[in-house]
Amino acid sequence: MNKQNIATIYQEEIDRINKCDVKATWQKQLLLLILVYAKMTNNFRLSEINLGLFAKYIGKKTKDITENLSYSMTQEAIRNEIFEMIEIKEWDDIEGCWETSRYFNVHEFKNGEVVCEIWNGYQVKELEYLFPIIKKCENCGSEFRPSSRGKTCLCERCLRKQNNIKLMYRMRRLRSLQCAGEIPSPL
Repeated sequence: MNKQNIATIYQEEIDRINKCDVKATWQKQLLLLILVYAKMTNNFRLSEINLGLFAKYIGKKTKDITENLSYSMTQEAIRNEIFEMIEIKEWDDIEGCWETSRYFNVHEFKNGEVVCEIWNGYQVKELEYLFPIIKKCENCGSEFRPSSRGKTCLCERCLRKQNNIKLMYRMRRLRSLQCAGEIPSPL
């Protein structure tokens, strides 16, 4: 097998991807795909990162990756130093003004424990177990695995308590409105 088309993934890369605050495992897999792409092509300087192109490798459609999602994932990756945004100002002789060029510099880590070797982008889908989504509850501080559709950062127990409080409030309000005669009784 040709050694240059194999991307070696190190534990430090997995740790940095796991630090990213994203909602779903497949979003972390997309970040890993960017690293795999950079390693396989030996191109660590990307002028743009089109996450939609990588979607098919993890079983997603291009339409699943919106512009806002792409931007937030890119910002998370920059914050966790998976890659960095570099701006270069150059003088344009034709236009007679300064132009700013931007590109992403993908960091390559070559130290630490080897987690796996990837020779095909489709292998990344099988690596779900490397990317658990664990959040900390805002109320009690316990760690939990959230649903990808969840909009709150509460564990199941605290969410149940919050919903019960809201339900009791609604019932009290409904009873007070019924007593005042504003809402007819269902009987």
